[in-house]
Amino acid sequence: MLSLSEILARTASVYASCTTYMDEGTTTTDVIESPDLWPSRTVRVEFHSAFERSTGFVFSFRSFLRGPILSGPEKESSRGEFRQQRILGQVWSALQGRHFAPGHELSVMAGSDSVPGRTASVVARLLRPGAAAPFSLPAAQSARDLGEDDIDGRRCVGIHGATPAGWPVDVWIDVESFLLLRRTYHSVPEEERRQRLLSAAQQELDSARPDCKSRPFLEEKLAELKERPEPRFRMESTTVWRPQLDIEIDSASLRFEPPE
Repeated sequence: MLSLSEILARTASVYASCTTYMDEGTTTTDVIESPDLWPSRTVRVEFHSAFERSTGFVFSFRSFLRGPILSGPEKESSRGEFRQQRILGQVWSALQGRHFAPGHELSVMAGSDSVPGRTASVVARLLRPGAAAPFSLPAAQSARDLGEDDIDGRRCVGIHGATPAGWPVDVWIDVESFLLLRRTYHSVPEEERRQRLLSAAQQELDSARPDCKSRPFLEEKLAELKERPEPRFRMESTTVWRPQLDIEIDSASLRFEPPE
């Protein structure tokens, strides 16, 4: 029987070595406390990912919002797409009227402080050799066994731990395919969260190439984190994936066609 550290290593290896990957899933984020006008709310994101190592990665999503100010059922708040071809990416949001032109690395866009961005970054980083496990999976030395569970008929092992950047997560990994099926992120106290954000931003800046187009963005983000106090914020976010590995992918699924 494999140890928890061996399971985590096998998972990172499976994603880093696959030829193609496709999934669909849902992220549900409950904001328990927030400094803005909506002190509590639930954000649900439906998403689809497709990846071909020789071509690129695409993550499309629709976000739905429910909160105390909104009456009735949840309402769609945004939709968009993160896309990577080699190192360049493009993102758009039709409902919010925002459009970011190519020129930013996907890791920067996907790592932005948004529910779709955080969701996209988990698999996007796992699919990139060398950049996978540190941000998406618990560090082996912090791993704790949560026992087994059944997700969509697949036997999984649960592992609790902290990423090397210090973020507490629970992950559920298929014991046969070693694919990630569920991941829950728990927020941490404000000042501790700020220090971890500082550490993560500094690590990303230190690892960026001197000519990386995202360096100015990372430097600005780091300076902002150093100057401002961290507001009160508590949340819990759970993502469930239905993944497929090394299957034939229609090239059309990787084509970026934003709406007019």
